[in-house]
This record gives sequence, C-alpha cells and structure tokens, in this order.
Amino acid sequence: MTGTVVPNYRTYPVAGVRTGLGITLGSIDTVSSPLNHYFNYPKKGIYLGVHTLGNDSIYGNEVSLMPVIELKSGDNWSFRLGLGLSYFSKTYKDHERNLMVGSNLAWGFQTILYRYIPLRNNNQLKLGAAFLHGSNGHTQLPNYGINSAVLSVGIQYLSKKVLLPERNRMAYKGSREWMFTYRVGAGFHELGSTTKPIGGPKRPIYNTSFAVGVVLKKQFKLQTGLGYRYYQQYADYISDHPEIKDSSLNANNVYFLLGAEFFIRHVSMVVEGGINLYKPFYPYFAEVFKNTDTFGYQLEKIFLSRVGLNFYLIDTSKSPKHNVYLGTQLHANFGQADFTGVSIGYLVKLSNP
Repeated sequence: MTGTVVPNYRTYPVAGVRTGLGITLGSIDTVSSPLNHYFNYPKKGIYLGVHTLGNDSIYGNEVSLMPVIELKSGDNWSFRLGLGLSYFSKTYKDHERNLMVGSNLAWGFQTILYRYIPLRNNNQLKLGAAFLHGSNGHTQLPNYGINSAVLSVGIQYLSKKVLLPERNRMAYKGSREWMFTYRVGAGFHELGSTTKPIGGPKRPIYNTSFAVGVVLKKQFKLQTGLGYRYYQQYADYISDHPEIKDSSLNANNVYFLLGAEFFIRHVSMVVEGGINLYKPFYPYFAEVFKNTDTFGYQLEKIFLSRVGLNFYLIDTSKSPKHNVYLGTQLHANFGQADFTGVSIGYLVKLSNP
C-alpha cells in the first residue's frame, strides 16, 4: 500500500508518503446458508499490516491486526471492511506535535474497494483504493486520530479452485424474527476536548440499554430502544467545583437509540445512532473544554453514535432462540469520540421466522 496521511487539523505536521505491507489469511465458505445467500459468499479472514506513516520523527510506524470481511460485487469487484486494533510506535509523549495519537494502542479501521484481474493458477491481481483510520476513542488525549488515503496492489492466492453455488437472493425473503436484547457495559475516558487537558485521570462510564427489533433474512438486525449512561467524570467534576451549584444527578444520560447489526456466524458488526433525551451536564462540559459557538457542537449535544464488534457464544447462522455475547465498542458524540467500552449482552427471539 502507498498513500498519505490526510490532515485533520490546521497545524498538522507535514508527512511524506505512507507505505506498508499487509497479509490476509482467510477462507471462502461454499455452503448454501443464510449468511452466504445474504452476503453473496463473502471472504472472511484476519489482516496483519505494517506501515510507515511518512514522518518517522513524529508519527513512527503502525502495526494493525483486525478481522475483515470482503463482499463480492459482480465478477471483478469487491468491498472490504475491517475493524480491530492498531499499535502506533510513537505518540504525543514522544513528540508534542503528534496530536493525532495519544496512546500506543488504538482502534484500527479499514475500508477498501478492490478491482480483480484474473491471473493463472487460481491467482488474481487485486488493485485497491482504501481509507484507513486509527483512534483510541478518547481514552487518552490528545486524540485527533490518523486518517489515511492509500492505493494498494496485491496478489490473491486460492489453495484450490472455488466453485460457488448459485446465489438465491429470494431464499429467505420475508423471513422475520422479532427479538429483544439487553446490554450492560463499562468504559473509560479522559475529561477534556480532543487535545486538552493532557494527562488527566481516566474514570469509568457505566452504560446499559434495552431494545426490541427484528432480524431480517436471518442475517441483518434492526432495533430501537432506550439507553442509559452514568459519567463518573461528570459526577466528580461537579463534586470538585461547588461553584457550579449543580446536582450529581446531572452526570446521568438517557437516550433513544436506533441501530443495525450484521451477523457473520459468531461475530457481528454493530452500527448505532441515537438522540440524547437527557444529558444536562454536556453543555457545561462543552463551555469549559470546547467551543459552543460551532454547528458541530450542536450536533454533538443532540446526537450520539456507537460502532463495534459483538462475539456470540452460539453461531448466529443457526438462528438460536437464546444467545449471549461479549462486545467491544467505540462510543461517540455524533462523530467525535467519547469513550471506549466493553459490554455483555443477551438476545432472545420472540417469534419464529
């Protein structure tokens, strides 16, 4: 891969060419199943990549490890998504101009569009255009995150010729399973804006949610419900500043949620948005640590988001009535990272397809 880090703040230090190598080990499941009919026989695997970031004195290098899924589109195109971990060899502690990375360990994300060119003996040339992202989820400031645009060229080798069954798009048309899910979790973050104050204490956020929804075609879940969070940072700040004359109850947050989940056997990808119904301390927090005169602040005050991975005990393709999962998520105020958390959840089907 080769490309460049994309600036995301005014005083961004100039970076040269970003270069890297990656390898993905994976498989293609040829069994006729809800998963394969829905996702068109996807490729699933684990990606390992090593990159230089174009300015070694400030940014150093990046090593990424993440599960990926590659969705086929036609005979010669595919689209890959990956979400996992990235390790950065240098952070703000190593160079004060590195406002992008506050911690060595961070979230890693990639999305790549591939064009295939057939070669001999089950090989294919893969030409790609990618967006790469790394962020620690506001767990250690500063945290602008690193965004990169890159081009890639690679070789795909299949251990044997793959004969895929014909995809039946209508196999599970109309399949609906109503369900209820409950989740409890905890996370932590530093109190502050994207860049300051540096080195503050990390305190927990406790959260829970319940939702009802429907699983469509056995692979895609839509849900809506209510969520709750308690910010220990807010409660301690109120306690330490009696001049605020605010109640510790204002450390609570209640919100409406609307989310989607894509099941891939034991793993799923979660994308969720929401609207804050009660988050009274956030305007005061923003007045102290942010700029409340921007349109971005208005969006962050109203909307929230959550993305992450869930790991289910029972293979979701078996459509069990009861299932439990462990999850890891990045929570945000609209698009700005709020905290990183883990959770445990329970899902129960309320009806048969």
